[in-house]
Amino acid sequence: MAGLESAVSEQLVTGLAEDAICSVCHEEYKDPRFLPCHHYFCRDCIDRCLEADPSANVLICPECRGETPRPPAADRLKPAYPANRLTTRLQEARARLTQHKACEYMCSQHSTIKVEFFCFECNQLVCEACTHKEHMDHRVEHVREAAEYHRDVFKSACEGLKAVKEEIEGSRFRNNFVVRKEAILKQADRVSAEVVQSFDEMIGSLISRKEELLKFVSDSKDQQLAYLEEEESTIANLIASASDLVEKVATLQSSSEFEFLNTAQQLIDMALSRREMLSNVSLKPTQVTDIAARITCVEDIKELCQTKAAVFVSQVQLLGGLCVAELGEPHSFHICPAAPVSSAEAISATLTSLQGKVIIPLKVSNVPGSALYEATYTPKERGRHRLVVDIGGQPVTGGLIDVCIYPKLTGDRVPEFSWKVTSPTCVAINSQGQVIISSSIRNHVSVRTRKGKKLFELKGRKLCSPYGVAVDKEDNIFVTEEAAHLVSKFSPDGKFIKLVGRQGGEAGEFDSPKAVRVIRNQVYVCDQKNRRIQVLSVDLEHLTTFNMDLQPTDVALGAQSSLYIVGLGGSQGIHLYDSKGFMYQGMIQHKDLCPLSGICFDVVQSFIYAANIINCCVIQMTPAGEYVATFCRRGTGDGELSNPCGIAVDPDGYLYVCDTGNGRVLVF
Repeated sequence: MAGLESAVSEQLVTGLAEDAICSVCHEEYKDPRFLPCHHYFCRDCIDRCLEADPSANVLICPECRGETPRPPAADRLKPAYPANRLTTRLQEARARLTQHKACEYMCSQHSTIKVEFFCFECNQLVCEACTHKEHMDHRVEHVREAAEYHRDVFKSACEGLKAVKEEIEGSRFRNNFVVRKEAILKQADRVSAEVVQSFDEMIGSLISRKEELLKFVSDSKDQQLAYLEEEESTIANLIASASDLVEKVATLQSSSEFEFLNTAQQLIDMALSRREMLSNVSLKPTQVTDIAARITCVEDIKELCQTKAAVFVSQVQLLGGLCVAELGEPHSFHICPAAPVSSAEAISATLTSLQGKVIIPLKVSNVPGSALYEATYTPKERGRHRLVVDIGGQPVTGGLIDVCIYPKLTGDRVPEFSWKVTSPTCVAINSQGQVIISSSIRNHVSVRTRKGKKLFELKGRKLCSPYGVAVDKEDNIFVTEEAAHLVSKFSPDGKFIKLVGRQGGEAGEFDSPKAVRVIRNQVYVCDQKNRRIQVLSVDLEHLTTFNMDLQPTDVALGAQSSLYIVGLGGSQGIHLYDSKGFMYQGMIQHKDLCPLSGICFDVVQSFIYAANIINCCVIQMTPAGEYVATFCRRGTGDGELSNPCGIAVDPDGYLYVCDTGNGRVLVF
């Protein structure tokens, strides 16, 4: 019972502690002061906000983003007495809890008597009075003897565990792994030999078939030429016979009538016979169609013969068919022709930029002592490229590979572009490479090119403090409106389609929604004040809700379909949920991960990027939570940040960070 009371007390203290946390520094209130909008923060936090922009005439509330006239200093603002009282109550509750824990070893039934015995049947500490009443017939021993007994039991269990561990590490299990490893190696060698043998047999069969077809073509040629010569000789003989007859008739024309009449009928019969024979002669073409019909069997091996070469990647990282290379570092591809390449069939390789259509020729050379060819290059332009390999001017199978070229991973990155945008909060990229940016103070959402040129703004209705933006696979745009507690949908060209929501805690209602993301064609809304994420269809129909301990500000789909969620309150770090948001999988923690305002996942390089709103930096980590780098710092200069919020990465590896306090978007 005492343990239950202690747990309840701890829960009450934890609840009070969560209510006494400043939303700026995420620590307990220290001399809290009221803003005119009735939100209160630590006096030092307000002073830091004033120092961040000394030239501003207004102070923006970190909670509601409302503008108030700039006070000279935080101590000129009214003290927040409710927060002070809450802090005092919290300190008193902690003191009572500490006092209660100090008395935990007093008997729960007789509060003035210390426990000295242990009841084995009830597994409970008891006092001497209890041994004569409730535990009179139980096995009861002094705490020293009971502790010694349980230590011996624990030691025995550990010794058994140690024996099992040593057995597992022993030679029997090791030998088992050795045998299995040898079996795998033998199987791999056998299969490799079978593959080589199969291809050798296939190549031998192809060579034999080639010789057979060439011999058939040669025999057909000789046969048809012989037939042609025979027919030509027959026709020549008939023509010669007809010529003799014509000459004989010409000679008889000058003879006497009696002599001519004696041979006339014979000559007429001979002329008619020759004419009939010549009429029956037709100049038929050689039967080459028979040869063509026979050699169409080449089509049976056409698909195999078309595989001229295989292209594989060397010295680059291969991710699901997409190669990742570092800018300015030499890389290479290896080309393995299926057959020897003649001098007339030169091998060429090019890299074509998918953005600017710039064609980069690669140097191709034969690898000494092998049938391989190596194509080398040093990328000088970042972004996505396509590798094209051909032999003799014909593309080869496997010769089309996408290559994404990234800058080197360093902790001192500087942005490639910087755009002026008033208080940007979130950013998203559509399939056309266009960038959608929300501005909560200006109450608008703009669509821009990658280099920042403004294309158009969303239209059809006036937005109220737009915060999050996202796009679906049709490039429809979704916007959360923090002050109006709404989610809106717009067409790809910025025309209003639909909205949903109002302030509340029911399904389809929101309380200060933050970021929005489209994940697997579903809309995930960070319902901050309600401490939950609501999942909607792309038609803004409510599908499901999952609650959490923190106030979510952003969500991203990461490796192995895990959801990465960041927010305010609760434990600080990156919270991991399963793909449906139902099962909590753990948390990624680091000293720079407190607090986080935005998160995104680079699917190409497989990195997590998170924006820290207090330390004004961007943290880069692996999906397993391993720290990679931290770049940017607080300031107004190139590569410096002030209160960063939204963050996103496009398919070509460009990282977009909303530098809210400095009124700009940085592109790395």
